[in-house]
Amino acid sequence: MTETANQAQSPEKLDSQIPEKGNSPAASRGKKDVQAGSQDQVQQSSTERSQIAMNSTDVHFVMQGKGGVGKTTAAALLGQYLKGIDPETVCVDIDPVNSSFSDFRALNPIALEIMNEGGIDQRAFDTLMEKIAETPHTFVVDSGAATFLPLTQYLADGPVFSILKQFDRRPVFHSIITGGPAQAHTMQGLATLLDSIPEDADVVLWINEYHGFGKVTDKDGQEDWENLAIVQKNKSRFRAIIQLPTLNQQTHGADMRDMLKQGMTFEEAMKPGSGFKLMAQARLRDIWSHLQTELAHVVRS
Repeated sequence: MTETANQAQSPEKLDSQIPEKGNSPAASRGKKDVQAGSQDQVQQSSTERSQIAMNSTDVHFVMQGKGGVGKTTAAALLGQYLKGIDPETVCVDIDPVNSSFSDFRALNPIALEIMNEGGIDQRAFDTLMEKIAETPHTFVVDSGAATFLPLTQYLADGPVFSILKQFDRRPVFHSIITGGPAQAHTMQGLATLLDSIPEDADVVLWINEYHGFGKVTDKDGQEDWENLAIVQKNKSRFRAIIQLPTLNQQTHGADMRDMLKQGMTFEEAMKPGSGFKLMAQARLRDIWSHLQTELAHVVRS
């Protein structure tokens, strides 16, 4: 795997970093004609849509051992972006404790209980593997903190990778580092994941500084996540690094928080009658344009 050349910038606030509407990279990409009644939908380009066949082999697992650090947020953002490319993208919620991914009804998530008495229920996991084998579309699987250690152990010890390879499916593992008190715990979760999967498995790292987590700092206390030893050591393993930046909690941050709490996608929130007023919808549109630019790096031919 080549080194990631698309690492995210570190904006202090998204308000000042998001390109002006109409001039953003996402907005400047060629867009497909929008049918009547759907002018507010943010569409991926025809070039991205042409990549469906190449990327439908991807099976995305969102995994982190620390709870409450944005796993479901990452899964929801990834799911709606990929569904914008391929509407048949399959979203699966395997979090046995907090199945919040299932709240995003527009993503049509499948709830699947894979835990039994503290371990992986092999028959339940077989159901997931069979669904993956039978469905020629991308998958997004959101797991919980309670499933993290059993699932990493199961992946390390079982035949999952060989079976996925047999069916020409490509696993992509997403992990999250946050700033603040949870940083050390999330870094340990990333290290555990990296130790449990093959060296050639694709990994997407999310730097989550959104909504009060604080800045990710290096060992010297500097706000420089790129200088973290675990990032430097494993740079060649990262397919992409996505940053969820600090938002102004009076404007952009409040709007995004309200949208996520309601289990809404950006597309839903930007529609007339969504409950979001004109200025809030404009801010959400700017956030989504910025995030689409980040998420585009996850799609790989």
